[in-house]
Amino acid sequence: MTIAPPLINTALFAETVSNMVTTSETETTSLSIPEQISLIETPPQQRSLVILQQSSEENSSVTTEEDILDFSDTGRAGQQTAGEGRGQCPSAEFPLTALVPTSNWGKTIKEHPTFWFYVPSYSEPVGEIEFVLQDQDRNHLWKKQLSMGETSGYLNVSLPQDQPGLERGKWYRWYLKVYCDAEKSYPPKVVYGWVTRVMIDSSLQSQLQNGQQQQHKVYGKAGIWFDAIDSLFQWQDISTTSPHFQSDWQQLITATGVDLNLPQPRCSDLAGR
Repeated sequence: MTIAPPLINTALFAETVSNMVTTSETETTSLSIPEQISLIETPPQQRSLVILQQSSEENSSVTTEEDILDFSDTGRAGQQTAGEGRGQCPSAEFPLTALVPTSNWGKTIKEHPTFWFYVPSYSEPVGEIEFVLQDQDRNHLWKKQLSMGETSGYLNVSLPQDQPGLERGKWYRWYLKVYCDAEKSYPPKVVYGWVTRVMIDSSLQSQLQNGQQQQHKVYGKAGIWFDAIDSLFQWQDISTTSPHFQSDWQQLITATGVDLNLPQPRCSDLAGR
């Protein structure tokens, strides 16, 4: 017995094919032009490369955020810059400035820390500079005098090793005074602030000892201002024209809680180094 093939409804078949074609065209045209070009022109290998590049850029941005420095804290009485109206010093492009956060104080882990200042190069000869360190009750602990002829630019003053060191947990006040006349008959220009010595924890000590990062970066991330700025200036093989130095300098003076408007340091500006 011969079995006849099944009958096909030709009208229904034609309608189904038409619907399939229309649906395919609709899905294709719903893609935006860039998506269509990407799918057509970008081989799978190149798409993988783009993903890897995007991932690398994301990781780079995360690293940059982790490197943000923060020295913000509750303020104490102090004066970061000396105003133009005080004393008889000639005018200068940048004022006498203490390199200290806007809170007017900073931390150190050292018994004998170093303090940094910007002393303008005045157009006329002036008197002398005096640095004073006091305890929190304003008792004088140490004083140093410098001739103005010896210094201009970035000046450091270190507490000598033969002097009693700072004690942990105590506050100390420091002053830098610039007398603009040899007779000291006029009030000096003054900047002043505070320092406190803190305990070094095991993590910070390990980072400083393993040498994987420059010390100024380790101190900076720990919020230890005085040791961060001093380590940057004392960086071995320092070249103030190096892009690395310039970048790290800008990172410090524009960190959160820091607002220092000062010229880019040059090796010839590092007085007393």
